[in-house]
Amino acid sequence: MNTKCNWSQGGEDSDVWQTQCGHYMAIIEGTPAENEFAHCCFCGKSLVGHIHSRQTTRTAPMPAKRSPWFNARTQPPVNGDRHALYERRCPLGNIAQEVELVGKTRLIDSACDRCQWRGLLREDGGKA
Repeated sequence: MNTKCNWSQGGEDSDVWQTQCGHYMAIIEGTPAENEFAHCCFCGKSLVGHIHSRQTTRTAPMPAKRSPWFNARTQPPVNGDRHALYERRCPLGNIAQEVELVGKTRLIDSACDRCQWRGLLREDGGKA
């Protein structure tokens, strides 16, 4: 089973990245690694970015973490519709995984006082 999603930059000066899972993402500044993307926002797999250069394409591993994290109870997300996806973690271990992808409604309704969330970037480059 493949646990990684490869992202390839469209060209040396391109802001567009094509995902292995069949989507496109515009990143206005920097690379996925420089923007601290850890997981594909479309399929949830770990990211591997391939940066285009004139001579060769080189692989840039994605970092393990991205910040900032917000408290799900005191700072719930205000952007994105009810179908928007967010990463959630719970320092108390009240979820099955270290980090899970959840929808906005589930994030707000099932969060304990210590649960934290962070937004995922949409295809158009905006924040969820």
